[in-house]
Formats: sequence, structure tokens, C-alpha cells
Amino acid sequence: PRPPRRPEAWTEALSLRAGVADFSPRANVLAHAPEGFDPRGPLHLVVLLHGYSHTPYFWLGGGMTDPRTGQRIIGWGGRERHDLAGTNTLIVAPQCDDRPGHRRMGNLSRPEGLRAFFDELLGPGLGHRLGGARTLDEVATITLVGSSAGGPSIGALLSRPELASRVRTVVLFDGLYGDPGVFARWVLGAPARRLVHVYSGSAEAEARTTVLAELLAPRLGAALVRVSRETMGDAVRAHRAVLARVPCEHIGMVSAYLDKILEALDLPRRERPWDPKVPRETVRGEAPTLAEGVTEGRLERGDGVMRDGSLFDRYALSLAAGERAVVEVMGGRVPMLNCANLDAELRVLAGDVEVAANDDALPGRGSRVTLTATRATRYEVRVTAHGPWAREGPYTLTVRREARADVGR
Repeated sequence: PRPPRRPEAWTEALSLRAGVADFSPRANVLAHAPEGFDPRGPLHLVVLLHGYSHTPYFWLGGGMTDPRTGQRIIGWGGRERHDLAGTNTLIVAPQCDDRPGHRRMGNLSRPEGLRAFFDELLGPGLGHRLGGARTLDEVATITLVGSSAGGPSIGALLSRPELASRVRTVVLFDGLYGDPGVFARWVLGAPARRLVHVYSGSAEAEARTTVLAELLAPRLGAALVRVSRETMGDAVRAHRAVLARVPCEHIGMVSAYLDKILEALDLPRRERPWDPKVPRETVRGEAPTLAEGVTEGRLERGDGVMRDGSLFDRYALSLAAGERAVVEVMGGRVPMLNCANLDAELRVLAGDVEVAANDDALPGRGSRVTLTATRATRYEVRVTAHGPWAREGPYTLTVRREARADVGR
């Protein structure tokens, strides 16, 4: 029998009566589900609050037509980054109200406003997508994500009783404005709560982060980590509070790190039907041989193409029996990217079998694999860019070899 067809990804732009406000002809909330999303059972939501003067169309509406202008919207990749995390979550982005004289969270600021919003969204709004009308009571967890001015908007919602048992994680992208104590008190209020604060190197951001760290440290101890260019996923998995300074432009952080953070959280997973990092076509010809030391390369048009559209280069690496090699790749500077450097991954094959893969084992979004040959082996090392985009840019490959006489004994 044929396997059941996987549900396709979908995005809805809705105008809810219980939304923040009426922004006609634009919708006041966008919602998106990835391919393979399973709505059965309790729901897990990612709610993204945008920065000042932005719209949810920027984050979730790429490819849609702007009802105000009739122009096709060029998105910022929030939808794709959410899907890349592989979580079985629904991402929701309400339109905040940045008009002069208006409350930013509008109707959601009212005592019953949040419940009314979620009940309408999950019932009349998306019930046809979710197998029937749902309510806030059927939401198991909410991950709140705030970009820039979305941070203090989250801070204003954290004390709401209808969210108290549901919000498990708050993620701030350069969004620590106002009183850092709001977030410190929240994360310390229950053992299951987690905070991820990603920020740029501005003096103001550094000062507010220092205050937050001082408030958290006495209670959290080793469960708090303040990192600079550390591997994001590992930090999030191992700590309740992560304060991470990254070399990113203010608005580019979400696009660079959202999927890596969501993937590291304790969220339900969905099955992926195929590996995106497999070449679309067989690449002919001999791969260049990797020597010990440093090799400079570049992803560019004309390289091999993976199933997801990303570019890749390939190299040959031969190891003798008992020999071990560490292979590292670090992306170089790409001026057009918001986070300055190419986000590079490694895949390694022995024949047709993938024997190693890594993304982000190194600080600064670099990758590392360690290979140990039990017999003489010729490996194919592939360098590709993270995500489903044809990113171009330079990278540095480093190979360190060492003998291991005990292998195979």
C-alpha cells in the first residue's frame, strides 16, 4: 500500500475580531504550519512578536501579495527558519499596533484579550486546518519569540494567568529593553522555564545583559551561561538561561538563529521524508584531494546543488588504517549576509554511506567532524551552506591528522 500523503505546508493570513486591532486591508495575524505538521493531540505554538514598524508579513508572508500595495512580499525567512528546526509546531505572528497613540498589543492587553485571541485563531480561524475547532485550553506549550520591540511586548504579557502554565521558553533577539527584572522574575518563577537572549555588541545591550546576568546568577548558578559566539544549540540544550552575544546585525538575528534555538528546545519533532543535503544529481569527475592543513574554498554558482537548493563543494580525504583526522570548516565573511559570515556545514561519506555530519560544533557557526579509519578508507568531504538557500561565500577547511595504533586491536 502507498504511504499516506504528508500534509503540505500552509500559511494563512487572517483578520480576527480579537486580534490586536483592525489593520484592513491587511490581516492582523499570520499563521504557518510546516510540511508534515500533525495537529492531532495538544498543540505547541511558537508566537513571534515583531519589531517596531515591522509586520508579520516580513517574517511569515514571503511570496504573498501585500493587500495594500499589490506587490509581492519579499520575506525575511522566519517561516523557512521555523520549518528548518524540524519541530511539530505552529508559528503565529500577530500584527502589533505601532500607530501613534495606540497600545502596541491592543485588544490582547485586555483582561480576556489573550484567551479571546487564541480561541478565535484556533477555532473559527484555523479549525479547518487543525481537524476541528481548538481552544487555548488545548495548547500544551507556547514559545514566545520577540524581535527588537517584540521583547518588551513579551514582557508585558508574561504575568498573564492564561499564559503562566503554557509559556515554557522566551527567546529575545536584541529585545531586552526596559526592566531586565521582568524576565529574571519570570524565568525564576518555575523550574521548567527557559530564557534565551541573543544580542548584538552595542553598549546598551551589553549593560542590560549584565544586569540580567546579575539577577539570575545567584539562583541559577551553572544553569546560566553567558556566551560570546558559542555553539548556540549546545548552550540552549544545557542551560535554563542563555545570554549570547553574536556578530549579527540587529534585525538579522532571527534569520540566523531561530531554527538552531527551536531545534535545541524540548519540542515535539516531526518526521522528515527526505534528507535535504543529498545532491540533486551525481557529480562527475574526481574530487580535489584534501591535504593536511588549511584549504581555502568558495561556494559559488556552478558548484553542485543539494536537494534543498544549497550549493556544495566536495573533496577527497584518504586515511590509513588506524589513522584519525579532525576536519573543520569555518565560513568566511559575506558582506550581504546579516550575520557577516557564511554558515557552513559538513557531510562526510565513505562510498555511498554518510558516516559523519555536523552543523555548528564550533563557535561562530563553524562545523567539525572527527573521522577514525578502522581500515584504509577514501572519504568524500562535502562543504555546504546551512539551510535551503543557494548561499555563496568563502570558507576555510582545516584538516588535522593523527595516528592511532590502538584502532582495530
